[in-house]
Amino acid sequence: SRAALIAKIQELESNMVAAATLSFNNAVAQLRILNPSLIEEGLDEEKEVRDGAIVTPSDDEV
Repeated sequence: SRAALIAKIQELESNMVAAATLSFNNAVAQLRILNPSLIEEGLDEEKEVRDGAIVTPSDDEV
């Protein structure tokens, strides 16, 4: 049914977000070990690097 399909899509979307968050946190944990003096202020899984700066993507890119 349509409702079941929508529920499945929402479940998959939620799982993808959880997996991305887990991957981000794992990468940060590895960087902490490799670079103990790492400055973590400003790290955010929803931001991106553009022209050498950490920026928030515009709404049309999300």
